[in-house]
Amino acid sequence: MLMLHTRLTDYLHLCYRILGYAQGLPLAVVVLGSFLFGRSANEWASAIDRLKNTPHKHIIEVLRISFDGLDQKDKEIFLHIACFYKGKDKDRVTQILEYCQLNPVIGLSVLADRSLITISDDKELSMHDLLQETGWEIVREQSPTDPGKRSRLWSHEDIKNVLNRNKGTDSIRGMVMELTKLQVAHWKPEAFSNLSQLILLHIRNVDLPNGLTCLSNSLRFLEWTGYPLISLPQNFEADELVELNLCHSNIEQLWKGTKNFDELKFIKLCHSRNIVETPDLTGVQNLESLDLEGCENLVRIHQSLGFLKKLIVLNLKDCKSLKSLPSRVETECLETLILSNCSKVKKIPEFVGNMERLSVLYLDETAIEELPVSIERLSGLVSLNLSNCRNLFCLPSTINKLKSIKDLNLSGCLKLGKHQVNVVEMDCFEETLVNSGTAIEMSSTHDRRKYVRGSIFGKVVWRSLNKFLPSGLVQKRSFRLPISGLCNLTYLNLSNCNLGKRAFANEFGYFPSLVTLNLSGNNFVRLPSGIGLLPMLENFNLENCKRLKELSDLPSNSILDLRADGCTSLKYLFDASNLNRSNKSYFNFINCFNLNGNQGCNNIAFKMLKAFMYQGISNNRETFQIVIPGRNIPEWFSHWSVGCSVSVSLPAHSKNSRVLGFVLCAVFVVQEHHRIDKLYIDEFKTFNATHHLVCCLKLDGRELEMYGRQPAFRFSEEFCKVKSDHLWLFYVSRDKYFGTGWWHNSYSQFEFLFETRGPGLQVKECGVRLIYEQEVQELNQTTTQSSSRMSPYEDILIDFDIPVEGETSGTGSRTCTLEEL
Repeated sequence: MLMLHTRLTDYLHLCYRILGYAQGLPLAVVVLGSFLFGRSANEWASAIDRLKNTPHKHIIEVLRISFDGLDQKDKEIFLHIACFYKGKDKDRVTQILEYCQLNPVIGLSVLADRSLITISDDKELSMHDLLQETGWEIVREQSPTDPGKRSRLWSHEDIKNVLNRNKGTDSIRGMVMELTKLQVAHWKPEAFSNLSQLILLHIRNVDLPNGLTCLSNSLRFLEWTGYPLISLPQNFEADELVELNLCHSNIEQLWKGTKNFDELKFIKLCHSRNIVETPDLTGVQNLESLDLEGCENLVRIHQSLGFLKKLIVLNLKDCKSLKSLPSRVETECLETLILSNCSKVKKIPEFVGNMERLSVLYLDETAIEELPVSIERLSGLVSLNLSNCRNLFCLPSTINKLKSIKDLNLSGCLKLGKHQVNVVEMDCFEETLVNSGTAIEMSSTHDRRKYVRGSIFGKVVWRSLNKFLPSGLVQKRSFRLPISGLCNLTYLNLSNCNLGKRAFANEFGYFPSLVTLNLSGNNFVRLPSGIGLLPMLENFNLENCKRLKELSDLPSNSILDLRADGCTSLKYLFDASNLNRSNKSYFNFINCFNLNGNQGCNNIAFKMLKAFMYQGISNNRETFQIVIPGRNIPEWFSHWSVGCSVSVSLPAHSKNSRVLGFVLCAVFVVQEHHRIDKLYIDEFKTFNATHHLVCCLKLDGRELEMYGRQPAFRFSEEFCKVKSDHLWLFYVSRDKYFGTGWWHNSYSQFEFLFETRGPGLQVKECGVRLIYEQEVQELNQTTTQSSSRMSPYEDILIDFDIPVEGETSGTGSRTCTLEEL
């Protein structure tokens, strides 16, 4: 009996292996079942081992019926995917197959319709293992014993044998050899001499100590990551080459003089650290993309680049030695120009002709001092990045003509906020640069003031200025950015620009489409005027504005995420009545300790929360949260606990009172800890955060799956270190965060758990209060009745037993001081 049980167990294990091989393909299960019936367990195991290398002949014959019914080009596409591109990105494969003139758009559709391939939601090409083996077998049958006479080579051993012995033939059309680690290959220098019909070559991590004297001139796609030689073979004349990809190569020079590559559209040499200059590209007039990112020793760009009419993308990011660029650019098809971190580039080319297609211009971390006036030709520019251009002292007035700009990043442009114009000395210059849009205030002995507007950015000739300016003139500067005409702007980053209180003059009233505004790290004491006029503003960053004393004139938008961490002088907050119209509100006040005192922070937090709840919470009003200095859970919370979890039992009468949502609170601190581990930086780089606090829910002991809908608070010590205890207080809508179905179940206990990620982060206390529909209605009625005699927020605060001192009547817009709270 025991022996029978052992035999059955052995067969069961082998059955699982057979099913794993068949991967749910019914045909394979039937064929293999018939073949193995009546055989011993040892024979089953032997057959499975053989199937790994040579699929069952009958299965291949049946599956081949579908292959034989394909058009010739679709057959080629099927074999390319089976041998080279299973698991690859559909768009990339489509591009390569286009080079091979196989019309892949319709071809892939045909293969998918016949279930020969599948395309996932994230565009990954796949096929059943048995179909892939069918493709392999079809190629092997072309020459069962001599791989050099097959159309495709993908096995490392086959490639090694063919190239080591120079056994290749003109039958080979494609070769792919991707190694995870660098390996030395002792190929013959002339190993590719007989591969005259090779059109597709993809190699990774292969070193060639013997060198290479030739490559196929029929190549249309050449990708050799880590190409080990300093140049391509001298006789390489691939007239049909479409893409040349030699990333991480040792290449020093692509070619000397002028070479004609009429079909070449893409050149990619990323991180090829030995290349010093680009070749003459006069003979590559169809080039669409040149990617030289990370070529750290690249010094010069050949002038011919500026005249490539079909160039669409030019990427020179991180070319830190680059100094010389073409003096002018006349590439009317150019859409993307990236010069990020080209730290020695002081001047960019003039834009000539029709440049309306250029939509992305990245000049961040370059050494440029000014932009060319010809930037006005970029009428289609959407994104302009000038962050950390520390020498940039001005913007051309013509930038106002760029009506299509949506993203403008001027972060870290310190000299923009420092530039000054001395009017007194202007009459001794033939040419003087004066800020366009700069209001220059001048007082005279006649006790009157005049204003002159000039153009610092265009070169305006000022002659004999003293003829019309009073003597003894004293100048007071008010720096002003000439960007008021950018009406389609959605993203504006002016962080760390050294901007003070005179930096703006009603600029923000001109940006009706602005969604994200970053003014962090600047020196103003009050917000620039016009912020409240931004109807679309959702993300507002004021982190580390150390001199900022008050927040007022904020927009009453449906969504607002305000970050004021590190605003150490902040004392006054906006009128909380604006929150009446907010569906989502997020406020961060980490290390804003001047808001504290006399329980001020608790009052501020509760005042804002109650304002959010003031006109009633509906399911559309999803969430409110605030992070502010604080040490204790307020008494208003009906349930609280020491530690990181708190439980609440649903009262028996709850079926008669609908829960709209939850107000939760946690006191957290970041203890002393060692430097942040790289693991945390990598894990949270998507969120730009090093610490993560999230609230999870258990219903009767079972954790509710919320798939990213949990309330969460993230911050980064890179920008602001938490210096003492802080309070995280938030409201969440029941339906938004916990789904619509759970209420209909008879749950009796909720447990809220605060999970922490990040070194030193600890939750000390937490609390929760359930918000019922009836409760909010009663509050609203009470507030309405009392509106004629006091502020509605005072009434709400009193109702919730929050002490209020010094409140004044009235519901108009005003600034709330700490004492008033």
